[in-house]
Amino acid sequence: MKKETKPEVKIFTSGVKRSKYPFTEVEVLDSEAKRKKFQRAYETDALVEKLLVMKEDDQVTYKELSDIAHGDVSYNGDKANFLVSARYIVKKDKGYEFKAVHNVGLRRMTTSEKVTKYSRFNHQIVKKSRAGMISMSMLSPSDYNKLSEEDKVKYNTAFTMLNAHRKYGSPEVVHKVERAIKERKEPLALKEFIKEFNKKNHSK
Repeated sequence: MKKETKPEVKIFTSGVKRSKYPFTEVEVLDSEAKRKKFQRAYETDALVEKLLVMKEDDQVTYKELSDIAHGDVSYNGDKANFLVSARYIVKKDKGYEFKAVHNVGLRRMTTSEKVTKYSRFNHQIVKKSRAGMISMSMLSPSDYNKLSEEDKVKYNTAFTMLNAHRKYGSPEVVHKVERAIKERKEPLALKEFIKEFNKKNHSK
């Protein structure tokens, strides 16, 4: 039996790899070539350009944005997806976030508003973790025993992590961390956070 040989691969200056087989030629783009080949839609670029020049608390109407995109960018509009992409890009690249003004347009959030928004995340995580633990604890022993060994590991891992989120994010711990940060005036490293958490437990 003839041993199969690996196809010859040649890399050209264009960034395109071509693998030559006996009767065909297969073209494969490397990551750099893919980036060059991909072009962002002009609507998205135009909207990004507009959003980038807006300052905190500035507001822009959907009509103005629609004129820029040459189509309706409001909710369910024919070009709404371009505005979604533009908002994602400026958030990822510059940290700019926008709040929808109902039936009017967008307003760039202030830094204070963003801090308030993200400070609520802990409460939401704790709330969802508690709800998840309650739901998972309703699994009967017989149903648990029917799980595969892999699913049992997943179940116990999820339950453990949810419990950790609930415990480490409790109001008592948050208050303790806030007090420590007021003294240091900077975020706590993970090691320092654990130290503060252990202080709370040992004080009981």
